[in-house]
Amino acid sequence: MDEALNHLQDIHEAVAEVVNNDISHDPMELCRLVLRKLGLPEMIANPLIAKSFEANRKVSDHKDLLAD
Repeated sequence: MDEALNHLQDIHEAVAEVVNNDISHDPMELCRLVLRKLGLPEMIANPLIAKSFEANRKVSDHKDLLAD
């Protein structure tokens, strides 16, 4: 469980970093950039993953997802 939570935090941090460095508001472009940052192939980018990353974008000002 801890490993899964750490992975979600890694994703959140990657989204926050991309959002801070990129002015693009296109969800699929965000998706590709975050996947690249995570070392994953960009060809797996799809609307479902993009939607998930968009949820992280909305709270990108929070450093730690698990903090109160």
